[in-house]
Amino acid sequence: MIVTSITLTNFQCYYGEIKFEFKDGLNVVIGDNGAGKSKLYDAFYWVLYDQVFDSLNRDFKKTNQVKGSLISDKAKALCESGAMVKAVVEMVVYNPKREIEYTLTRSYTVSKNEAGALKQDPESSFNILQTDRFKISRPVVQGEITPLLKAILPDDVKTYMWFQGEQVDSLIDFKNNSTLTNAINVLSDIRDF
Repeated sequence: MIVTSITLTNFQCYYGEIKFEFKDGLNVVIGDNGAGKSKLYDAFYWVLYDQVFDSLNRDFKKTNQVKGSLISDKAKALCESGAMVKAVVEMVVYNPKREIEYTLTRSYTVSKNEAGALKQDPESSFNILQTDRFKISRPVVQGEITPLLKAILPDDVKTYMWFQGEQVDSLIDFKNNSTLTNAINVLSDIRDF
């Protein structure tokens, strides 16, 4: 599976719609501290697993625990009374073997009442659309979702994919070569060569 793009709309520190497109090969995300690199990775994790990383408590929290903090502060501030605002993350993944594109979309909505108070939905909404090489689309049904998510991000790779720098010590013991070797083998195709 190849991630071809991710689009964030009013997601955490990202106000408005921002689209990241990825090319074949290695893609590197570089930015200053506070530029949104960790929030970009949160967007990937949120769309796949309905969770974001809570850097204060150093663990993952589900949407129903973080609720409105998923939505950009600027988007909430600019939301007029009686209106609603959404955080949306859309990830497009391509399976070259089957020539199928999957569009995964997760969204979370808050509405502002006439007094200016926010009413928060209890959960996010999630859907996956599958488009074949003939451009015929259909929703992915419930029983197909878990195997698809595992194909996009296999369990052995998942551990290494989304972590803050401070978490490296829990993943790799630099005094023990086997943990470093394991990380290299899982994250690369070096064994194939």
